[in-house]
Amino acid sequence: MQKRVTPAQLQADRDTLIAAKALSDYAPRNNKYSVASADAAQLRNDNARTRVLRAKAELAAALDEERSSGVEFHEIGIGIRDEVMVQYGSSSDAYASVGRKKRSERKRPVRKSGEKPIS
Repeated sequence: MQKRVTPAQLQADRDTLIAAKALSDYAPRNNKYSVASADAAQLRNDNARTRVLRAKAELAAALDEERSSGVEFHEIGIGIRDEVMVQYGSSSDAYASVGRKKRSERKRPVRKSGEKPIS
């Protein structure tokens, strides 16, 4: 896996390309390092960066939609459970079927005795 080139390094490379274009007699021995080759590589990099930025924006929008629709769905689920309680009562089988505990199955609170500890 290749390591990423930093934005500062890419900017230095852009500056190098601009300076090389200004050299009227620049003629590299290896065609890979020609101005045309550098222009093509920069264009590919710019296009890839644009695709990455668009994908990040789409991901952010999708995550936002997922969160808001999740909140909406959760609120509806709570509302359904509340409506079942109102319609059928808190001790009904229907109330238990939507994931709530029947009122009759709840543990009764235990009162503490009124005795004070001896000290």
